[in-house]
Amino acid sequence: MKPLVAWREVLARFEAMDKQGQAVEVARGLRLVQTLAGAPTGEVVRAVETVKEKEKEKEKEKEKEKEKRGEEKGKGKGKGEGKADGDPLGESVTSVKGIGPALAAAMAERGIETVEDLLWLVPRRWLDARELVVLGEAIGSAGEGERIAARAFVKTSRMVRARGRSWGEVRFAGDADGAPILTVRWFNVWGGIDKRFPPGAEVALSGVLKRRGTVWEMANPDVLGIETGGGDVGAAAKILPRYPDVPGVPGARLRSACQAAVARAVGH
Repeated sequence: MKPLVAWREVLARFEAMDKQGQAVEVARGLRLVQTLAGAPTGEVVRAVETVKEKEKEKEKEKEKEKEKRGEEKGKGKGKGEGKADGDPLGESVTSVKGIGPALAAAMAERGIETVEDLLWLVPRRWLDARELVVLGEAIGSAGEGERIAARAFVKTSRMVRARGRSWGEVRFAGDADGAPILTVRWFNVWGGIDKRFPPGAEVALSGVLKRRGTVWEMANPDVLGIETGGGDVGAAAKILPRYPDVPGVPGARLRSACQAAVARAVGH
């Protein structure tokens, strides 16, 4: 915990730092938070969010000053478009691999428009396959609309094409010999879902439960690990940060974008 305590003390000097120094400290803080065994403490989250609000206020003041001086640069542009060349943190989120116009528009609804905005997203919890229960137990203790994290076995997997759309569909059971009790669909994916999730594979996943009649369903869940060789999925699983939900943006895509933003800040 000592490195994290030291980083908190650095926040007291945050406003006196230049832009590059601030970006480095943000990246360092996120890396420290990701080393924790559990979710970040409320104190850490509040500290980061307080600094974020201060930065937004300072940006607003700068924009007002530009308008008063009658500067043409930045007029009629969205956030990040009027940034000086060579500032990778001021670039639009579309500069991050995998983020196109549609996802960028969804992020903008939550105020996430630049690479720097991605740096300020703090994980709300952590997904750890070592703490997961079997699928049947997880469903039995949860209700519709609740998020579960569980281990499950693939019974069938296929690509579905209908009404001009395509998606991957996998049916899961609670044990290797059990009947399917959960249908999972991944939208906006390429072919090969059957190769990634072969029958018999054990998968650690986390997502929100939905019910259609007597069938439990899940859409675009996080995959923590896959074991196809008969080993323990816990050994193959990852500990993943779970960021705040952004409607229209898959959790995995948001997570990779945040990781790319941290890497860009560290290399800047």
